[in-house]
Amino acid sequence: MKPLLAMLCLLLSGCGNTPITYFPSKIGQKWDMVADETGDITHFEIVPPPTSDHADSVNIHITKTQARAYWQNGTPGAELWWGMRQLSDRRWVADYSIANFDPPNLMRFDYLHFDSNSYMVVPPPNAPAGDYYGYSQDTWCAGNSYCPTSWVKVMWLSRISYPTVDTPAYKGPALLNEEYECAQPIDLSEINNQLKCAHELWYFAPDIGLVEIAPKWEAVPCDPNCPPGTPPPPIPPAIRRIN
Repeated sequence: MKPLLAMLCLLLSGCGNTPITYFPSKIGQKWDMVADETGDITHFEIVPPPTSDHADSVNIHITKTQARAYWQNGTPGAELWWGMRQLSDRRWVADYSIANFDPPNLMRFDYLHFDSNSYMVVPPPNAPAGDYYGYSQDTWCAGNSYCPTSWVKVMWLSRISYPTVDTPAYKGPALLNEEYECAQPIDLSEINNQLKCAHELWYFAPDIGLVEIAPKWEAVPCDPNCPPGTPPPPIPPAIRRIN
């Protein structure tokens, strides 16, 4: 097969009868990612549901050993679970997160989806590059038992493209989900307002999975109603897969 044709096959759907998988979801899968500049390590593992009332079979569990490492840079022991569900068209969406922002205080968030683009992490196979807008109503609770409390409506934008990526574990064509998580009300013209949206770039390698996260800016506690002059938080370094 000529190189150009091989590249097109990989980017679009894979050649032959086996489609490309950007999110292998085997329980027990583990990998580490290292931060640019600092060398801090973040650990990832695919695990079963962390609690009985959050029943997605696939959960991304993110932990760290250094306080300044991703996730929740600067907080010792911070960790995150993302409950993942595959829809009939084979896209993966997040249904909930359980977060230790300030251990040992758990915060639980359920994403009540209004459509199939809401909190889309990995698009369906052969998804064209472009913007996929979704909307949800988030509920939350603090503590060890889930008690839904209406919190905020969220606009989620997945900006899909197919660039190349360069990490210690993988170099080559990838799927990029440029994720925007924006508390409403928000106008589309405000999508790049650092005080209204969290913004990260997630890169997925074919048949490997997540290989890079590049934060562009992080959410601030006062969004979407931060007063003028509120300073945005510092931008954490990108993290890249090493195994």
